[in-house]
Amino acid sequence: WGGVNPHDKVIMQENSSVKHLSGDLLHYSYYTIRENISQINNFSDIAAQAAYEMGEKANVVLDIALNPIFTFLKKYFLKLGLLDGYYGLVVSINSAYFRFLKYAKLRELNKKGSQEV
Repeated sequence: WGGVNPHDKVIMQENSSVKHLSGDLLHYSYYTIRENISQINNFSDIAAQAAYEMGEKANVVLDIALNPIFTFLKKYFLKLGLLDGYYGLVVSINSAYFRFLKYAKLRELNKKGSQEV
């Protein structure tokens, strides 16, 4: 495994190969908005802790105030979430909310010097 939490990834060993399977793989991360918010809360804990362990700091203006706004604009307009109607709006807002929580929790960790959010 590699990557930075919560975005772990598989790292292939040398001399290994990748095979493609036929068919579809359906991956539903959540089924309801409630489940999505719960996942956002959990993943923002993990992301904030990983950032804290890497020595990152959260800037109130750039990270906590502006980053969520830019995340919403990117998801909704640049990534065309607006074409997905209501759920495109919900996902874009929730993506921005994740960014807000991650950096707010990181700031809290830096203030406390703690291992727990």
